[in-house]
Amino acid sequence: MSSNARRAVCVAASLAAAFAVLAAAAAAGEAPGGGLGKPFETQGFSTPESVAAAPGGGWFVSNINGQPAAKDSNGFISKLAADGSVAKLRFVESTREHPLHAPKGLAVHKGTLYATDIDRLVGYSAEDGSFVEEFDLPGAKFANDVAASAEGALYVTDSQADRIYRAKAGSALKEKPVVLAEGGHLAGPNGVAVAPDGSLRVCTTRTGKILKVSAGGEVSVLHETGKTALDGLGFDSRGDIVVSSFSAGEVYRVDKAGKVEVLAAGLGSAADICVDAAAGLVVVPRFQQNAVKAVPLR
Repeated sequence: MSSNARRAVCVAASLAAAFAVLAAAAAAGEAPGGGLGKPFETQGFSTPESVAAAPGGGWFVSNINGQPAAKDSNGFISKLAADGSVAKLRFVESTREHPLHAPKGLAVHKGTLYATDIDRLVGYSAEDGSFVEEFDLPGAKFANDVAASAEGALYVTDSQADRIYRAKAGSALKEKPVVLAEGGHLAGPNGVAVAPDGSLRVCTTRTGKILKVSAGGEVSVLHETGKTALDGLGFDSRGDIVVSSFSAGEVYRVDKAGKVEVLAAGLGSAADICVDAAAGLVVVPRFQQNAVKAVPLR
């Protein structure tokens, strides 16, 4: 399958991208979400927090490698091959000029890999890992996940400050990020994804809710899952939401009516997942187990 046919739907990807994946797969004579990728588990990471699909196949994995809020210059980002093996453990490394402390959420937009890092959003080349740009997030305490729209809007959740920021890809030297939404009603916003209409879907850490956030920042409750410590979020091929629970070590599908179905369990500490509709996999960083596990997206 060509790289265009394998555009993945991840936590940081939009539902519109999912439909593009399915259309391309159909054109190639492949079944949507038809198990094109094989489940795997890979060990040897250092507090893996987030996974994002890499252009052309494989995945990126953020490694905190220390305390989640410590500015210790220990963080790095790994790259996996399409079979789950480690292509390069330290694809992105911290440098004196461009330190990387505790990278968490990942998203890719037009060849740039973006990573949240406590109070910043940093961009690197998805081809060679070199530094591209950096956004300071004013007032940020714990920048967690990031999603990118097709137009280059970058959305960052801050789980401690109860904020959602918006930045523009490629504009770090021209425009500062703005606060799209904030307040206790966000209840520790974590996983974020972009829907076809440009609104966001955000899962909450403290209340187990899935929120809809409009382009203007209006917040409404879409679903109450009854689950705890929701972490990563994305869309499957049907447009249903797939979300992980860090505390339960589980991955769920939440359909449009709000029905919750367990897709995978026994994962230990399921952090910021990648929902790869093209490969038919949910790729799960197992935070405390220092592993990444891909399970079938059935």
